[in-house]
Amino acid sequence: MELTQKTFADRLTWLRSMVLERTQEFAQYRDALHEKGVECAIIVPMLEVILDFDTMRDVHYEEASETKHRQRFDFLIDGKFLIEAKMLGANLDEHYKQLERYIKGNDHINYGILTNGIDHQIWIQKSFIEKFTKSNLPHTPAVARVLEISLETDSVPFLLSTLALFAKPKYEDSFATIARIAGHYAAGGLGKPPVLHEDKEDNKTLRDRIREAVAIKKGIYYK
Repeated sequence: MELTQKTFADRLTWLRSMVLERTQEFAQYRDALHEKGVECAIIVPMLEVILDFDTMRDVHYEEASETKHRQRFDFLIDGKFLIEAKMLGANLDEHYKQLERYIKGNDHINYGILTNGIDHQIWIQKSFIEKFTKSNLPHTPAVARVLEISLETDSVPFLLSTLALFAKPKYEDSFATIARIAGHYAAGGLGKPPVLHEDKEDNKTLRDRIREAVAIKKGIYYK
């Protein structure tokens, strides 16, 4: 079968139906794919047909860190865009520290995506966010999870249009815009944040999620 945006969308639609129904078939695929299967069946096709990267030229696989011993990145794009894979359906909240260490320990990497093929978390270095706010954000972690999208809660068209923000021609601008939005809300949310998505409703949804991820909440950080 030829790999196209449509066939990849069909693959995600099929996967989403198994996730939502929690079928035995999903459990079988989860146990069979492991992390490498997620890389081959989901991430590499996504890079090719959704993000428009040349997976021979643009992507380095199992790239060793230049500064940190024993750190190897699953996917490193342009030397600065990191993607880390986990087993299909794995709880990302139990695995984020690896990606956090990679971003924190390598100055040339400011952002990355952590994914299990179903959930996709976007993480950004605090210093990268602060660069756009021109202020210190003491309550923001050194590496912050700023956005999450998921086949379990989101439609396939919404997920694909959001992932397309990280396509080859515009991923740097998209990460910069996300950093501006995150900094805007982390600093108090005065004024209007920048536009991330061209669709008005999708843009609102994404900004709301970024705000929920980074905004200081009363009773947690202060009273």
